[in-house]
Amino acid sequence: MVLTLTSLVVGAWGSQGTSAFIAIAVLALINMAALVSAAWWLRERRRQAHAWALLVLTANAALTLTDQMGWIDTLYLALTLAALVIVMVRTRWYWGRAARRAHRQGQRA
Repeated sequence: MVLTLTSLVVGAWGSQGTSAFIAIAVLALINMAALVSAAWWLRERRRQAHAWALLVLTANAALTLTDQMGWIDTLYLALTLAALVIVMVRTRWYWGRAARRAHRQGQRA
């Protein structure tokens, strides 16, 4: 988030490519909101939360691979893949019998 805001401020001061910097900053903020919402929603035993988290993390990993890879991109990809593996390992927690029972009773995890 700090890098996004920094690039927005630096890009706004430059005369060339200001709209590109603003577009990238806005997309990064939307991505941050999607990641935060996925993390927040995963606390509940909801299948939609699990599917949303898988979608957001998979999209982040795929879009990171399409960019030029520097060491920060490699680090971000590794962290994204680690989070994706954790969410995939916990699949049974969201889709198992106990999750259905908790959902029917209106309980959170």
